[in-house]
Amino acid sequence: MWMRVLSLWFFGAAGLIWAQTDRGTITGSVTDPSGAVIVGAKVTATNTATRAGIETTTTSAGNYTIPVLQVGTYEVTVEQTGFKKAVLTGVIVQVGQTTHVDASLQLGETSQAVEITAEVVQVQKDTSDRGAVISGQEVLELPLVGVGEQRNPGYFMTLAPGVTGRGVSYGGSPRMLNTTVNGSQSASNEFQLDGSIVGSPAEWAGDFRNLPFPQDAIAEFKVITLNPPAEYGRTGQGITSFTLRSGTNKLHGSAYEYLRNDALDSRGFFAQQTPINKQNEFGVTGGGPILKDKTFFFG
Repeated sequence: MWMRVLSLWFFGAAGLIWAQTDRGTITGSVTDPSGAVIVGAKVTATNTATRAGIETTTTSAGNYTIPVLQVGTYEVTVEQTGFKKAVLTGVIVQVGQTTHVDASLQLGETSQAVEITAEVVQVQKDTSDRGAVISGQEVLELPLVGVGEQRNPGYFMTLAPGVTGRGVSYGGSPRMLNTTVNGSQSASNEFQLDGSIVGSPAEWAGDFRNLPFPQDAIAEFKVITLNPPAEYGRTGQGITSFTLRSGTNKLHGSAYEYLRNDALDSRGFFAQQTPINKQNEFGVTGGGPILKDKTFFFG
């Protein structure tokens, strides 16, 4: 009897499991110098920051796919008996994106390695969705001022083509911002954090200022504006998928302080006095290894 109950519980819980939409994929094909496909070649994708690696082998068609990869820079190694090992460096994996990496092996000993710098693919051809990826470097370096009481990374979604924002006021508060994607209703947008839904503007009366993470915690995020894949589901036109930063094998951190007050602000030409404006945001971040190449922390 308990086995039946347990089975029903598993089937019921399956509907609550979300696809890991905050990850990326590496796919490609492996060929020999004549262009013939190589079957059974070992392909390893290694994160250069954490040294975590995932292995697979090429299929009968010479293709391989390594899904559910954490965003970051990877090194792809391809090995097969009778061929030199190919090492492709600088492979960029982005949130919700598929990176295509092909390898052509040269005849020789496996102990010999050929290092190749991966080409950056400008156009996404492996998925049907359209949108934009906002990198962590853009999130940290682009200014985020004049939008309210806090530096909210959600406002960066207006960098994606087709996304527009307009300020609104509820209860006298000018801090809120409605966004529309290709003319759709703002309440149909959805926000995800590391693959889990954290809410939609409909739940916050059109306001996403309460996103539960600061700007400095963002690794990168993707804004889907057209043709969202089936794994997203349950949403309208716009989907914004954030992925958080991770610790690495090296200790790293930062500290910040953003201050605005009456003493630092200027008075407009026609204004009688300096506007009252007090804004003080501060914080620290830190990350590093717990067990080298295995477990990491960031906070």
